[in-house]
Amino acid sequence: MRFELFVASRYLRAKRRQAVIGVITGISIAGVAAGVASLVVALAINNGFRQDLQDRLLGSTSHINLLRVQSDGIKDWRSLMNRLSKQARIVATAPAIYEQVLISRGPRARGAVLKGMLPDEERKVSDLLSTVTKGSANGLEESAQNADKSGAQPASPSPTDLRGVEDRVAAMPPIILGKDMADELGATVSSIVLVTSPQGELTPFGMVPK
Repeated sequence: MRFELFVASRYLRAKRRQAVIGVITGISIAGVAAGVASLVVALAINNGFRQDLQDRLLGSTSHINLLRVQSDGIKDWRSLMNRLSKQARIVATAPAIYEQVLISRGPRARGAVLKGMLPDEERKVSDLLSTVTKGSANGLEESAQNADKSGAQPASPSPTDLRGVEDRVAAMPPIILGKDMADELGATVSSIVLVTSPQGELTPFGMVPK
């Protein structure tokens, strides 16, 4: 018999006159077991939370972001993407534009960071579009395809014409909102929101937002 088993059996199988030792031993074993179980549960919750947070962060954006110091964008981004894609440890690349904007719907408004992307390229580096639970991200792909087509759409004969209004609404670029922002703005699927950018146009009256 191993020494550990001998000691355990000695205190667990106490004689009647040593019953107090057996009770104390049982309480000690129960306390140690409860402490170890609590530690295991706490570590499991901590590791699960850390893994879930890591998956969400790395799944919503690429592992590396390249930005210019002046924050004026990368003009030759297509050639840069081609060069980066040929590197040994680069799995995929995708362009993106970030801009601070004001999103409003009726009397409600909230500041946000707007991310412009190419859906086909974005799916290669993140799972952001796969997390859409209400509606669909297919509207972004259709909008990108329509933007690539050349030729202007014929103008509506009247700005108050019902068909012209429907065409303008259908031509609006789609946007995906986070759940909290959509709830605060009272927006649902197919709702129309106004996105105002401080990077507007310079006029004789100063900078006018667009």
